[in-house]
Amino acid sequence: MRFGSLQPVRTKDGDGIHDWEKDAEGRPLAHPCFIALQGGDAPPDWTDPEVRKAFNIDALKAGEKLYIWAASALGRVFIGEEEPAGQDPDSGKLRHRGHPLLVSGGQARICGEFHFNAETETLVVINKSGRYSRYEDRSEKQLEAVAGIIRAAVAPLQLKVGTKYRSNKAPEALVAPSLDPKHRKAPVD
Repeated sequence: MRFGSLQPVRTKDGDGIHDWEKDAEGRPLAHPCFIALQGGDAPPDWTDPEVRKAFNIDALKAGEKLYIWAASALGRVFIGEEEPAGQDPDSGKLRHRGHPLLVSGGQARICGEFHFNAETETLVVINKSGRYSRYEDRSEKQLEAVAGIIRAAVAPLQLKVGTKYRSNKAPEALVAPSLDPKHRKAPVD
């Protein structure tokens, strides 16, 4: 599969999204400002203020904002800011509204984030997502497919695009539920 298997959002406690990623009625929030890319599409109009707001490369370069991407069920690549969502009252860690918002709380394929390497002047596409990219089937080939779409989208900006593949970010990669023996039903006689 071009971008990997379709999987539910994960949390450290299992499947699902966090309360701070839901509205008052408990529905998943949608990202308020994003770009949707698909292979073969014309690049976004980088002079459009809405496009620049959705992916402000100057703010990324300056380290002022963090941007993430997600490959959706239909093979589109969504890009948006990973927005701060306050502090966790127990740990004091800063919370973020991340990858689930790019796909409205639904399933996704490989996901990650962007870094900018100032030394090489390269936009780096990384498969860093604890929510969707820790499944066993996530591969460097899938990351390269996403990077190809990003490369075409930022071509008018004359940015170099590279990748950084992260494998097995956790001691054990997650097994896709469809492949995990504990989720299989015994044969019926």
